[in-house]
Amino acid sequence: MKYAGFWRRTSAITIDTVIFVCIYFALEMAMSTSFFYTNLVYQALCAIYYIGMTASPIQGTIGQKALNIKIGTLTGDALNVLQSIYRYIMWVLPAWPMIIYTSLPSYGQFLDRMEEIDPSVDNMNAGADLDFMASPEFQQFILMNSLVFGLASIGGLIWAIVIGVHEQKAGVHDMACKQRAFVDTLES
Repeated sequence: MKYAGFWRRTSAITIDTVIFVCIYFALEMAMSTSFFYTNLVYQALCAIYYIGMTASPIQGTIGQKALNIKIGTLTGDALNVLQSIYRYIMWVLPAWPMIIYTSLPSYGQFLDRMEEIDPSVDNMNAGADLDFMASPEFQQFILMNSLVFGLASIGGLIWAIVIGVHEQKAGVHDMACKQRAFVDTLES
């Protein structure tokens, strides 16, 4: 069996990311509610999509299908739903601090409050807005974002490096789940 390499897998994730960025903006416009609720629906859709697609007969997401990647067990067999759930949890493990943090109601409320701020020059309340941006609350928000998103980025980088150096092109999540990403030689 031929394993899907780093660049093929990265390209597949890029395709899926483009799809989900479009879905997120469509959700944001359609829901016209707070960031908190939009984010919860978005996270649920991401999980359903990934779990459903990798457990389906297609054995992969739209991006993976486009690049002839199939996700399977070590022997290449299709995943069942429980295996796919476990894979999803392990795949997004580096992002869990970010997912949880951005799913907190207080995070959404803060973003909703920031959306009302317009520190532009022609804004009559620009001074008040700048005071808010200089406030300890805002500074703490920026620091927390930097720490959480930085931690997730480092975790994602480790996941990517492991795929690049592992002889079977397996990531940490692949090894933990005893699964692999294969090139579908019937379609390539």
